Amino acid sequence: MLKPIKYSNWKRALVACQRMMKTFALWLCNPAVNSHSIAEAELIKVLGSRIEGQWLWHFLGRKDSKKPLLIHASRLADLNIADKTNLEKWIVETSDIGGYFTLVPAVHLLPVARPLPVDEDWTALQKLMEAFYIKGLRDGLPYSANGTITEDRNQQVTYKDFKSDFLQLHKIDSDPDAREVCVVCASELGKAHVDHWVGKAEFPLLSVCAHNLIPMCDDCNEAPNKGTGKVHTGGSFQEWFHPYQRPPAGKFGMKLHPADLEIELQSIDPSDAPRVANLNTLFNLTTRWSKEARAEYRKVQRSLERRQVEKKAVLTAQEIDKALLDLAKNLCEAEPNYEVHTALYQVICAPARLIAWQTELKNDFDEKVASGLV
Repeated sequence: MLKPIKYSNWKRALVACQRMMKTFALWLCNPAVNSHSIAEAELIKVLGSRIEGQWLWHFLGRKDSKKPLLIHASRLADLNIADKTNLEKWIVETSDIGGYFTLVPAVHLLPVARPLPVDEDWTALQKLMEAFYIKGLRDGLPYSANGTITEDRNQQVTYKDFKSDFLQLHKIDSDPDAREVCVVCASELGKAHVDHWVGKAEFPLLSVCAHNLIPMCDDCNEAPNKGTGKVHTGGSFQEWFHPYQRPPAGKFGMKLHPADLEIELQSIDPSDAPRVANLNTLFNLTTRWSKEARAEYRKVQRSLERRQVEKKAVLTAQEIDKALLDLAKNLCEAEPNYEVHTALYQVICAPARLIAWQTELKNDFDEKVASGLV
């Protein structure tokens, strides 16, 4: 997250969907509601919209593990009063990520304990709410980009639309053939996956939350990097960055140690040091970036070694210096790993490094001469 991260243009549609999810979930917690209350006409009344009510009724007819989602909704509607009270409180507290990034977030903790003691009840809530993402967003939620309700399938927000728009917003080079860069690690994007910053398995009400969805590369999204790793400490976000609410861009620098080409992250403000450390641990950034720095260093070595073979002589200090500066000038911000490569070239182009380069290249040239390769 070396650069600022922008919300997708579908943000308002996602906000509208989360509002529907919350309204529906809180209605199920109403003591007067039971499984017999769940009907199309009642959903239209609860949501205040024919389109939303009909969409939700059709959605509940969709199947999860060969069972309609209505089964999960019915189980929640038939909870006892005590469980409904706990669930209602939990829904209110976990539906808004933004509220946890106030000036004193430590006093505002995300409730990490499950609100329902019975596993089957909790599973019903998970499956029902996650389905809004897994099934609803995949096929289309009933909201257009400006957040208005719509029946027009061509205007409804989908997973594909959201991801495509997000990636396009973050392309530095808008050419369709240009390489894409991961917004988290700045390496080549490859196949992007939408990550739930706060895990949807623990907080299913955040399944389609606009603040909680961020496309990233395979390496960042999967274990041993983020995977299902937590982005809070016991419900507190005090020592954590957030891609939208507390972005890390501009909060830390990258230092490359010349001796071993290991990268170190340094917080610009000391108060951000725990957040930088947690971000690094979550994505294994220094390990991955140090590996990339060494790989690029080897690429530079090969380039200089080839020049010597073509010249049939050891490169002079001036030739090495010019070659390195030429390579550094070719760095492009739109290309993957730009920041890592920039940190590397700042080290290997330093005048003090010239003697080391001369020694390395002379040794390599002498070996090639001895082997008859030159």
